[in-house]
Amino acid sequence: MYYIWSKISGLLLKYKGVFKRNYRSNAVYETRNWDPRKGWSYNNTTNSSNDYLEATSIETKCCIDCWQVVDHLNACTDALRNDLKICREGIDQSNQKAIEAIKESNNDLKKALTEAIDRSHSDIKTQSIWRFKSIPKQYIDPKGKAVLITGCDSGFGNKLAQRLAIKGYHVFAGCLFPNGRGAQDLKQEFSQNITIIPLDVTKDESVFNARKLMQNSLKDKELWALVNNAGILSSFEIEFGDMSSFISQMEVNCLGTVRVTKAFLPLLRLSKGRVINMASLAGRFAIPGMVGYCMSKCGVISFSDGLRREMKKWEIDVICIEPHLFRTNLVNGVNHNSALIQAWEQTPQDIKEAYGDSYFQGYQALLNKALDTARPAVDNVVDTMFNAVTNKSVSANYRVLGPIERLRVWMFEYLWPTRALDWVSYIGCIWATGLPQMLANKYIKKSN
Repeated sequence: MYYIWSKISGLLLKYKGVFKRNYRSNAVYETRNWDPRKGWSYNNTTNSSNDYLEATSIETKCCIDCWQVVDHLNACTDALRNDLKICREGIDQSNQKAIEAIKESNNDLKKALTEAIDRSHSDIKTQSIWRFKSIPKQYIDPKGKAVLITGCDSGFGNKLAQRLAIKGYHVFAGCLFPNGRGAQDLKQEFSQNITIIPLDVTKDESVFNARKLMQNSLKDKELWALVNNAGILSSFEIEFGDMSSFISQMEVNCLGTVRVTKAFLPLLRLSKGRVINMASLAGRFAIPGMVGYCMSKCGVISFSDGLRREMKKWEIDVICIEPHLFRTNLVNGVNHNSALIQAWEQTPQDIKEAYGDSYFQGYQALLNKALDTARPAVDNVVDTMFNAVTNKSVSANYRVLGPIERLRVWMFEYLWPTRALDWVSYIGCIWATGLPQMLANKYIKKSN
């Protein structure tokens, strides 16, 4: 707009200062000069002509009025520009406030989404096939509730104790080594919400003392959940070693679960709480080289099913979690190799001769390869355990495994007959380990 009025001013000053008009033939001339700083200046000659004076006054008046209009328009333009500047500054300020509000809301949204993702992480990746994942979940109020977890020295139990303590539950962490590093780390970091309890699940006296200690420490709290997590794993064939590996695995994995559950059921009956038993998919399928472990976990699954049906009248929930192979201290390759060598040394000589050293070495290589396939995402199992403790609505069984393992398990359960599974296991093991020495000698004799 300022540009338009500057053009009008230029037209009015077309000759930039000198305007001459002849109103009568005998009239004198008037010269008027325009200076942008001083305005109009007049150089008049004496003339008695009224026509000339009248024309001059009209012309002067018109020019002055015109320039007054121009000045007024320029002033209006400046005022408009100032108003636009003020509006722009106001808009910028409002935009800045809006941007800050949006950023703040985005931060709140990210925080809410992170919490939602943490709560639903296991539902996305680790729940059983028939779990309805889209149903919103309600959580138990942790105020005044305590949880007992066995096997908190390391692994799943240690991580679950930390998660529940952060959530607000009071955790009684049963540790086989109460002065060990895992127990001491829990005690130092969560001294208010975690109480370390010495607990050996294979001994009645240790379980009794743990119950007595916890009863004295509960005060105004109630035992809401018992998590039977303690477990061990040995991997070698049935004929290797003596009976000690079978006995120890059954004592810890199966009978230890029964022993601890029987001791703490009276407290759970008062709170109408729940029991969470850690089993394994190995309890569903007998894996060559892990028969002792599979037997113990199969016992846990059967115990969980029976306990759930018996505790229905007391409104106590029983949940069984069946994870796949995950990378914890339970699958430490060094420990397994040393235990395997020790078992091989304890094997009778005639059995060692039947298998041969080459078969043992092949089995050892197969074991190491199998342990290397353990999944590193330990938090998937911990998330499932956490949900089993904290969710109001829970399932009877949870399977923690990836999509490929899920498909394989489904095929083994519903598609493949038992004989087909037997042949697959046989061919797979022989392919990796080779034939035992005795069978190899027979085939050599037949070929000769």
